[in-house]
Amino acid sequence: NGSAVGSPIIKHLHCPVLILLSFTFLYLSPSPFSFFFLVLSIQAISFQFTKEPKSQDALHGRSAMLRCEVSDPANITYIWFKDDSRLKNTERRFQEGSNLKFISVDRQLDAGNFSCRASNSATGELLLSTTASFNIKCEWLQPCQTCRSSIVSINVN
Repeated sequence: NGSAVGSPIIKHLHCPVLILLSFTFLYLSPSPFSFFFLVLSIQAISFQFTKEPKSQDALHGRSAMLRCEVSDPANITYIWFKDDSRLKNTERRFQEGSNLKFISVDRQLDAGNFSCRASNSATGELLLSTTASFNIKCEWLQPCQTCRSSIVSINVN
């Protein structure tokens, strides 16, 4: 006699409907036959994103914010990812509430795709946001190549 219970799988469709697919796999082993049962259930997710990260222009060295919020924030934990790797807070870039705050956007360190995961500790439900990236420009609003500062001297007679 054995049984296994699968994890919920979340699908975020390109419409306002969110679906939780969960499964239960039961294995019964009476001799000489084995029986397998697979039970699928479909139910609506109890929360959805009200704010998701959006791609945006940013100035190298300036502050920026990526937003992430859900409709029912009770029991929700937020985790931020960059290129599918979990982010760690630094002095320059850190999670502020549910949002990701950048004190100083860096054209090399912040190149990539950011996403937010919201998880409900009471139900085990997980939602993964859309991805967002920065179009990082230098002060003169051109795409950064080297982002070197230049010193200009003006002589006044």
